[in-house]
Amino acid sequence: MSLNVDLKVFSANGYYDFVTPFYQTMLDLKAMPLLDADVRKNLSAGFYPSGHMVYLDGGSRTALKADLARLYDAATTDHQAVARIRMLQARKA
Repeated sequence: MSLNVDLKVFSANGYYDFVTPFYQTMLDLKAMPLLDADVRKNLSAGFYPSGHMVYLDGGSRTALKADLARLYDAATTDHQAVARIRMLQARKA
């Protein structure tokens, strides 16, 4: 995110995940050393009544799909961010 302040990050978490405890994600996201405090608004997380593989539970999969659709819509309709990303890509080409 230090290279691309427009990057959107979404973490999907299951309440019953024994591998990655769900609240640890929130602690990790809050502890990220971001240079620009406004970038923190690009971090989001969803919590679902499932285990580690959220998509295996039907209800959780449906909710995850809806959350991801919102993320994609927000990322692709932010025209200023898309323009900045394209400019960065053009510089690297």
